[in-house]
Amino acid sequence: IIRKYVELLIALEMEMILDKDRILELYLNYCELGKGVFGIKNASYYYFGRNIYQLSTDEKSRLLAILANPILYSPYDFKNSKLITNRYYILKFRYYTYNKYRSMLQYAYHD
Repeated sequence: IIRKYVELLIALEMEMILDKDRILELYLNYCELGKGVFGIKNASYYYFGRNIYQLSTDEKSRLLAILANPILYSPYDFKNSKLITNRYYILKFRYYTYNKYRSMLQYAYHD
């Protein structure tokens, strides 16, 4: 409980100093995405052999699926392959739903 309280205080302090995009950028640069794999750029090379900017939306969704628990959702663990696939489809659905929603809003406000 003490660790979670300290994390909450740090998060609140960060939000007072940095905007949410910067916090997300910092997190993605240092988060663990596999055993010994830290940062989204390293993970893109580790799992796909390419730069993050060269990945498809599907591949980026797979990286995000791993993010919740890199050990549990490791694509290299055969017994967890169904878990990662399920998380991938959930994230992919949310991404496309969100983009469709944004495009509908953009269309609605251009009348």
